[in-house]
Parts: sequence; structure tokens; C-alpha cells
Amino acid sequence: MPTGPPPFQNYRHLTELIHFVDSSKLLHSSIGQKLLSRPYHISFHTDTADNRQWLVSAPLKSRSEINEVQNALESNNARFQALKSKSGTIFHFKKQENWPFDGYLALNQTNIIVSPSPYLIDLSMNQTRNKQSLAFDPNYQNLQRSAVSSNAASLLINFKNLAAFSQGLFKAPVMEHLAEWTELDVDVRKDALYLNGFTRGRQDSLFVNIFKGIEPQKTEIFNILPASAKFMMSYSLQSKSHFNENLNTYIQQTSRHENFDPLSKKFTDRHKVPFDELFFSFIEGEGAFVYSYSEDQPVYEPLLVFSTTGQTQALEVLTQMMARTGQNTGPVEWSSLDDQTRFPVYRTPETSIIKAYWGALFPEVPATYFAFYRNYLVFANSISAINQLMYANLLHKTMGTHPYFHPFTENFSYRENFFMFAEMGHIMGLTGDHINREAINPTREQNKALGNFYGVGLQLSASSDLIYTSIHASHAPHRDKEPRTIWQSRLDSTITTKPALVDNHETGEKEILVQDHKHNLYLINHMGRILWKRALDGPILSEITQIDYYKNNKLQYLFNTPDKIYLLDRNGNHVARFPLNLPDKATNGLSVFDYDKDLEYRIFIALADKHVYLYDKTGNRITGWSVPQTEGHVTTPLQHFNNQGRDYLVFSDEYKNYILNRRGDPRVSPSIHFFRNPNSPFYLQGRNSDQPALVTTTTTGELVHIALPSGKTTLTQLFDGPSNHHFTLINGSSPQPEYLYVTKDQLLLFNHNGQEKVNISFEKPIHAMADIYQFSSSDIKIGVVEQSGGKIHLINKDGSHYNGFPLKGLSRFSIGFLKTSAYRFNLITGGEHNYLYNYRVE
Repeated sequence: MPTGPPPFQNYRHLTELIHFVDSSKLLHSSIGQKLLSRPYHISFHTDTADNRQWLVSAPLKSRSEINEVQNALESNNARFQALKSKSGTIFHFKKQENWPFDGYLALNQTNIIVSPSPYLIDLSMNQTRNKQSLAFDPNYQNLQRSAVSSNAASLLINFKNLAAFSQGLFKAPVMEHLAEWTELDVDVRKDALYLNGFTRGRQDSLFVNIFKGIEPQKTEIFNILPASAKFMMSYSLQSKSHFNENLNTYIQQTSRHENFDPLSKKFTDRHKVPFDELFFSFIEGEGAFVYSYSEDQPVYEPLLVFSTTGQTQALEVLTQMMARTGQNTGPVEWSSLDDQTRFPVYRTPETSIIKAYWGALFPEVPATYFAFYRNYLVFANSISAINQLMYANLLHKTMGTHPYFHPFTENFSYRENFFMFAEMGHIMGLTGDHINREAINPTREQNKALGNFYGVGLQLSASSDLIYTSIHASHAPHRDKEPRTIWQSRLDSTITTKPALVDNHETGEKEILVQDHKHNLYLINHMGRILWKRALDGPILSEITQIDYYKNNKLQYLFNTPDKIYLLDRNGNHVARFPLNLPDKATNGLSVFDYDKDLEYRIFIALADKHVYLYDKTGNRITGWSVPQTEGHVTTPLQHFNNQGRDYLVFSDEYKNYILNRRGDPRVSPSIHFFRNPNSPFYLQGRNSDQPALVTTTTTGELVHIALPSGKTTLTQLFDGPSNHHFTLINGSSPQPEYLYVTKDQLLLFNHNGQEKVNISFEKPIHAMADIYQFSSSDIKIGVVEQSGGKIHLINKDGSHYNGFPLKGLSRFSIGFLKTSAYRFNLITGGEHNYLYNYRVE
């Protein structure tokens, strides 16, 4: 077992303070309740032995209240010893039943003071008497006036004293050069902590003075930083000349100039211009630093990003720097994310001075390589880190679109000079070697409690000689974990269709077509990159079918909305005379048949006028089709079956079933009238056998068997379930077909004799729809989607879940190989927050 100090041992005085407030009978007495109802001060100090201690001071309004305190102590049998000092009498209390720690107490005309340290008690009394206490500090007085009295508490921080108080906590000093004072009004809520106030610092050696005289600006850089960032900090560089001047002053007033000045002189001698002048000539707007982290690569990758005056100008300056230092000016690598995304990566020149200068603002400066994303300059220590940022933008998966970070930032002003954010669960990992692990070493339970918070943010905005300061921490213990996907590509809205895997006729690979709630249609490649987006006039009603319109082995996408038939080429452009305006509203999705496999396609569609129309691939009506009229509205696609040389065109409305020939005339009339369940397609069972039949189900769940070509019809009640169900025939060409029923609660599978083989009940309602995935002749799986639970299920034929399921997902899903070289299947489904998920299925 490892040995060492208990977690936070050096801060055990905090526990003593909590016990005092919670357990002391003095505070539960009548006078104690009076004191707690008034504003009182809790302060933290280091005493003569450099021990960290606390002190509580509460106001007393009269001499009679002093007597009440003494009476309360005596009535509780408190054992104490009176000690005399130059400042007055101090009472020493031993730890006992009514006093939860070994400590000291003093009373004077204005206050009651309690602390474990007699030195702090004496010092407080002495400074109060001589008017040297904090209350007489001008900075403190100014900050006190800005405090909001209605808040539960105000937090005041003296950074010079905090540096001494936190000594030993950090490996290097970080507090003393931040500011002089900060006042924050505290607002504690059920799911969040808000601290708002002001920070003051007049010395040039203080960090906050970098923002002096600079207008806050709206932050845009979130929109290109990867969503995998667990820590980020950003600066407004809008007034870059002023920022440059302030930063130079800050460096010169701190010890950093000792490292920077020699490097600066060498740089100026070599390039005939100071480093800061040259660098600020091509950056403007914003600069940001992030640590990116993913579960697949559990390493915190640093990235440094600046917006520039333009990629061309920035590269020209950096190339000149390379040339003057004798460095190769060409890329060290051309990095490729996919076949159409390729960008150069360069080795960074003058890394030493870049690190020395920007190290004044950022925790570290990754500067081995650089590349450009649009007009942003990206520095990193590895090419893979640059690729992470590029790929996040390709997928539109940035901090600006992050489902938790985006609403988190709405708790801050939209203009700022500085912003810092950290995911709470990663704070211990992020701090690495920067903190003393002997002083801070949280237990697993403490880390878990920390992880219940999503993040903490700090915003600084300049306002006159004060810096407006906001801190926000979000408590979200039940937030969803990130799904373990290959990639997630963000669309404009929620996905509304089953993703279609379509052929890329140029590469032979698969691509994805999907529509969102705003009626945008997207083509997405195997890497998740959106190749194009086209706005449509409404929702797609049909399956997306690929046809070879020009008979040249190039494929187009055919589908319909309620008002139009679309034909798009692979680049998203309209083909020929399409889109075709329909004479009335479509009530179903179109069907496309190529009877003779000669690419002379037939397009069937039913309209609101209760007629079924037939078009050729050019959009012309085909003569010889009878344009059959239906009794009701046809809401499901027409189906075509060929068996023993006969063609059957099959469809239904809410009143009648239709089995027609190619001309649109009746071919078969079912011998029994029935109402077909609208979620049950027709299937051909026993194709080319001596007993072929069409099978479907009725609205009450009966299995319908229509013999071909006689039309003899039988109805069999397989299960007594709800009318809203979905039916699928499995292994229809086999002598032993199976029948699948799916309701909102159940999945049932029956064998060819009508015996129940599988019966699965779901904890949460599912959509009454099943998709069948046939991986081989004997390996068939069933896919269903929860209505509101956010999960997708892949079920084996024996009723068990396939390994790894259920997964997070919101839409019907498609399974296939996106790349011909792949050996694992891809599963594509719609996800939360407008994302398209790509899972790997083993």
C-alpha cells in the first residue's frame, strides 16, 4: 500500500472551520443565531509558523451582546483559560463536546473573533485598535463598495497574501503576479455556482494590466477549436498595438525579461526588426491555447491558435524567417484527411523566442510545427495534433458546437478580454507536474465528486481601471457520456431520414446521403466530411434510389418530396429537367423499377387526387399506363414482384388492396377482403416455387397469405397485439420462412408453422419499425430504435442483443462498408445535438 500524507492534509484547517460552523453550540445559541444572521467575515492566513489557519470575525452591536456571548459559553459548560496579551484578553478553549476544535476566542467592543491561532487573534485585535486592519485599505474599501449586498456572500482575494498562503501547492509561483485584489459576489444555485465582481491591479508587473485600456470583444475562435478540448484560454487581440505594448511592459516588469531579452536582441540582429513587431504584423483578433484530449488517444495535446490578417501574408513573413535562419521553406509534410482534403505542414522557425514571448500568457507554447486553417495559424508539437484540429473542423465538431460548452458560455458576457475554461473532471490530469501531489492528492471519491461538475470558466473584461470578473461552475452530474464513435459529423439540424449508403461511381466507395429537420440534404464521405448540402422544398418521402440516367456508368440520386421529384448528380446539381413539379401532392414515396435491366426506368408515384402515375426517367408520363384510380390515399410505395414470368404491381390504400399488371389493370383479386396494416409491406414468399404467395398483415395483426396467381387468401392470427405494428418476412425464399412483428413494446418472431420463437420486451417504447441486416445467408440481425430513450438496438435472431448494443442513437440506421478495404462494418445513425454518428461494428 502506498504511504504519504492524506489528501489535502495541509488544508485540514478547512475541515475544522466546517466543524465549528456545524457543531459549535455557541453558534446554535440565541446570540449565535443573531451573529449568523448578520454579515460576518471568514478569512484565511498564514501565522508565524507558516501554518495555514482561518479566522472568523462577526460584529457585536452592544455591550449586552458581549454579555450574551459570555453567558452562552458558561451555560454550555465551556472550559476555557483566559490569556492576557497587549491587545486584550484571549480565551483558550480545549477541544470538548461543545467546542469541536482546540482554538481561541476574543471579544471587544465591536467584534467576536474565533481562530485556531492565538497569533491571528492578537494581530487582529491590535490592527483593529490601531486602525491598520483590512478595513482601512483603500483598495479593499473600493472593492467593498462594488459588492452586492443582496448576495449570499462576497469573496475577496488578496493575491499577494494568497501566494504565501498557497506556497507549496504549486511547483512554481503563479499567484503573486496576477492582480492585487478581487471582489466576487457569490451566488450558489442547485446546478451552478456564479461569482461576479471586479479585479484591481495598478502595478505594471501584474497580469491584469495587460488588458488595461483595451475594449473587450466578441469571441469567435471557439468555432474552430476542437470539441475535444478539455482546457482552453483565449485573449482578445483586437487592439493589437495596445495589447503588444502592455504585454511588453508586463514581460519587462517580471523576471521573464531575463530569458527574453537576449533572444530578442539576437532576433533583431538577424531579421532587422523586433520579434513582437514582426509577429504582430500578421496576427489580429484573437489568440487561444487548448489542451485537446480523446479517449482513443488519452494524451493532452497542446495547440496554439492565432487569427491572422490573412494566410498569404502570415506565410510570407514566416517563410522569410525560415530563409534567414537557413531553414527549408517548404512543407515538411502534406497531411491528408481524405482524398479531397490536403494541407501543408511547416517546421516552425525561431521557436525559442516564440516560446519565451508567448510563454508569458500561456501554460506552454507548442511550436514545433505550424499550419493554416482558413485564416487561422495553428502551432503544435506534433502533426497529429494539427490533424485533430483540422478534422474537428471538417466534421463541424468544435467547441462552438459542443452540446455542453456552447450553453455554458451563455452564462458569460459575450464580450471579453480573456477567457479560460477547464472541464472539472480533467483538472487533476491537466495540472500534471505543476502542482505538489503531496499537498493535493484527491481520493477516487473526491475525483468523482469533481467530475460531477461539467466545467469552470473565468472571464475578464476591462472596464476603466477595474477588470470585470466572472467565474461560473456548472454542476451536471447526469450529463451523457460521449459515444465511442469513429467520427461524429454535425449537421444544421436533427436527422429525419434513415441514412442512405450510396455508391461513389468514381471510387467504388460508399458515401452517405441524409436529410435533416430543416429539409437540407447532405452528401457525406467516409471520413465524415460534408461534400455538399442542398436545401429541398420539403421532407423526402421515398427511399433514395441511384439510377444511371445517361447510361454511362455514372449514378444519380432519385427521390421525391410532397411537391417534386428530384434527380441530383453526385455533385448535388439538378439533372436534365428535374426537379419535376407534381400536379398534386404526393401521398407516398416514389418507386423505381427497371423491368428489363436496360436502364429504362419506370417511376411510380401516388398523388392526393387518388391516382397512381407512371413517369419515365426523363419526367414524361408513359402512355399505355391506365392511371388507376384508388378508393383512398396510397401512403406506402408501390412494390413490384416478378414470379414465373408474371409481373405484379402491388399497393394498398386504407380501404382496398391492388395487384395489377404492367398496364395498370387488375391481375389478381384477393379472395378475402382485408385492411392491410400500413406499416406492413407485401413480400413474395416461395419465389418460383410451386406455391408462391404474397404475404402481409392486417390492421389487427393477422398474417395474410395471397396465393399467386389464383388470389386465394387466408388469414392467420399469430398474435393478439396492438394494431400499430410492423411486419417483416424473413427468409422468404426458404421452405421455412419466418415472420417478424414489432410493436412499440415488443419484438416477436414466429416460425413457418406460426410458433413463437422469440419474444422480447423493451424497457422503453420503440418505434414500430424494424430494419433487417443480412451479413450472410445464416447471419441475420434486426435493428430497432427507441422512441425517446436515445438508444438503438441490434438484435440477433435468437433474441439476444448483438455485442456492444444498445448504442446511443436517435434514427434508423444503416450498416455497411464505407470503404472497400474495410474489414469492419460501419453503422451510421442520427445522434443528439444534430450529429451523425459513425460506429464501428465488430
